[in-house]
Amino acid sequence: MSGLVEEDRGIEAVRRVACPLPLSTLVEGPIAPKESCLGKLLCSRRSVRSFSGAPIPCEALLRLLVDSAGGVQSYLAETPNGASYEVLYRTIPQGGAIASVHLHLVLMQDNRSLTAGCYTLCPYQNTLHARNMRYDYDQLKKAMWWKDDAVNAGQTAVLIISADMESKAYKYGEKGYWLSVIEAGCALQNALLSICDQGLAGYAVAGFDPDLIASLLSLEKNEQPIVAVVMGMPAL
Repeated sequence: MSGLVEEDRGIEAVRRVACPLPLSTLVEGPIAPKESCLGKLLCSRRSVRSFSGAPIPCEALLRLLVDSAGGVQSYLAETPNGASYEVLYRTIPQGGAIASVHLHLVLMQDNRSLTAGCYTLCPYQNTLHARNMRYDYDQLKKAMWWKDDAVNAGQTAVLIISADMESKAYKYGEKGYWLSVIEAGCALQNALLSICDQGLAGYAVAGFDPDLIASLLSLEKNEQPIVAVVMGMPAL
């Protein structure tokens, strides 16, 4: 291989990719992802766009938020001068232990415990806080580029995953931007798996007007909407 010219190296690389090694030759026995709880979820997850119109139970919404990027375990850390402080592990990685990803819930109709409006998850306490209760369905419809009436289509909530794109810049420079995007993607995968696990319906969408979404949620200047999940109860 050391005597190959660049063109030969390219051909050799293509040959290796074109003739992949089957995974079954790397391990003994069959590969069965469905045998684990995670494997079952990964195999059964689907994008579902058919909704019944029934409200999502409040307990399911809160669990979805915590599963997506909530706090799951705390531990004590120390500052350089020896003072201790509590740090919370979230269900997503956080580069530099800097929280840049935020979760916002737009509830399109009242349910048993929550009224229609915009909410934000506080991951440090796993509590839901009102963000903008002057909910404007027409603004949401325009921001999400919905041509049809979403209420009649049956979806009842939208999860917005946003990120502070400058929160990691002082430590990681330009790479901090991409770390925030990656962490938002981790939250998205968690949300989709939680929807599947709870028997809800939903799908991810990145085609929306970020400025209108930011206005609807009253986001801070450096916070940008990355991706959304449209949700509802599945159609029968």
